[in-house]
Amino acid sequence: MVNDISKENLKNNYLVKGLSSYEIASIYGCSNRTILNKLELFGIPKRTYKDNKMPTRKGGHLSVIHRDHIHKALKGNPKVAGIKGEANPRYKSHKVECFVCHNQIIRKNCFFKQFNRFFCSFDCQSKYKKTLVGKMAGHWKGGGIQVNCAQCDSSLIKPKCIVNSSKTHRFFCSKKCSYKWKSDNLNGDKIYNWKGGYDGYYGPNWLKQRRKALERDNKTCKICNKTQKQLGKNPDVHHIIPFIEFTVKRFLEANNLTNLICFCSYCHSKVTNGIIKFTGKNYSEICEEILILRESYG
Repeated sequence: MVNDISKENLKNNYLVKGLSSYEIASIYGCSNRTILNKLELFGIPKRTYKDNKMPTRKGGHLSVIHRDHIHKALKGNPKVAGIKGEANPRYKSHKVECFVCHNQIIRKNCFFKQFNRFFCSFDCQSKYKKTLVGKMAGHWKGGGIQVNCAQCDSSLIKPKCIVNSSKTHRFFCSKKCSYKWKSDNLNGDKIYNWKGGYDGYYGPNWLKQRRKALERDNKTCKICNKTQKQLGKNPDVHHIIPFIEFTVKRFLEANNLTNLICFCSYCHSKVTNGIIKFTGKNYSEICEEILILRESYG
């Protein structure tokens, strides 16, 4: 359809009939911009704002006099044209001081109804906002509330909104305390996805007691004195009296610190296979036997 647009048809529709570019575009099924480009290509003079018919709400068109008044209003007052700055009677701005650095800046009068402070740059605005702390801050919601860490019981301050919205009311001072509390308390049947334990399950307090045993022995094998760094991992925690003699029902006795001792995997295998034999039945007795063994070997 665009190829069917001829100069004669375009002239007839645009100049004689007085159709707008939008109306002509709807006839040929193209865009308004295409019709304007064709007018320039064929050298057809475009109508000015005064020549266009302006429809009113009632469905009629504005008179020529009315259109002249609108044209003059949009063009501007010729008496003040070219006069810039404060000399222009329509000037609607005046100088104010920056609230931070006190530099002279110009702001429009309409802004004075909305704002009390003005800034010359974002740097000055950010400097002022940094001073808005506590009740002066726009997002202040009553300050913080003092709570205690659920693991180490140290006091800390949390926002009021977080304390009120918390379902568990448990708060931690650090991730380290959070991980410790979860490993000690969220175990066994207390975990939502617990499925009855696994083979070699040593009771719900095993992880807590294991960590305490490692800390007591400085994460070092009691026989060969190899440290965590030398082993590349934590040493094994061995039950002096085997856990199978207690069963899960008596896990508190089995996982007592007096029944736990740290060995590296090499020494642990020797103890479990009977290569190294101990007659002691608690931690202190085993340590005494290890000292005697070391003295005998020189």
